[in-house]
Amino acid sequence: MKKFMRNVQPEQEFLLLRTGCRYKFLRRDHSTPSGTKHVCMYLGPMPIDKDHERVTTLHHSCHVWVFEK
Repeated sequence: MKKFMRNVQPEQEFLLLRTGCRYKFLRRDHSTPSGTKHVCMYLGPMPIDKDHERVTTLHHSCHVWVFEK
């Protein structure tokens, strides 16, 4: 089901439509000065370079495809 990132619930897995990468939504951080952060975990293979973190944040208006169970 196509949604915006802000409509995804914690623990849901989704596909980021812009890149085709698979993620799992972990939590919303409300205590940041810039507003709400949507913290996600990348579910692809572990990258070779250590600069690429497995946990990242995504913008609330990103288009995603949520996997329904």
